[in-house]
Amino acid sequence: MSGSSPLTVEERETISRELSRGGDSASARAIGRLLGRHHSTIAREIARNGGSLGYRAVEAQARCDGNRLRPKPR
Repeated sequence: MSGSSPLTVEERETISRELSRGGDSASARAIGRLLGRHHSTIAREIARNGGSLGYRAVEAQARCDGNRLRPKPR
């Protein structure tokens, strides 16, 4: 497990907005600088939640919440 905290809902919304704006501001590095996060964290978040065209903050947050549930089913 990494030492950093999970992305917040607000950070996911920012990622979604920046991706929808497109252009140079849609790169993982630019979004990472904006949020104060490492670019690989942003790139992994985008990749695991639909890619740059399909990323939706609400769906990403729901997936995160579902993965955090305890106890885990067998």
